[in-house]
Amino acid sequence: MKVWNRKRLLRRLRIARVTPEDVAERLSEFIILDLRSQAELEQEGLGLPGAIWFDRHDLAARHLEIPRDRDILLYCSCPNEATSARVALELQKVGIQRVRPLEGGYHGWRKLGLPVEPIAQVERR
Repeated sequence: MKVWNRKRLLRRLRIARVTPEDVAERLSEFIILDLRSQAELEQEGLGLPGAIWFDRHDLAARHLEIPRDRDILLYCSCPNEATSARVALELQKVGIQRVRPLEGGYHGWRKLGLPVEPIAQVERR
């Protein structure tokens, strides 16, 4: 059932995904939110250029901090972008329509050898 629900969720957002190559060409056009866990960030400390770490568990309290006038790119470390897709749907429910998951997530970006940079230190809550 879990696999079926994940596939259904991804199917709803499939057309909204953006490829790493497209993002790399238009990097400055996106607000990039890194949805990986604190543990993942602390392990490597790298992310997409300009990415802002966003704790997906604080979405309800912090969604007003996300601009609504630019394209929002979400990425996670899930192999099929499950977390990014789920957060994208949640953001659409609160009025952020220009939101797209990164196809292949963080690992897809790294696999293509695209640039990464250190993420600002993440404070534990």
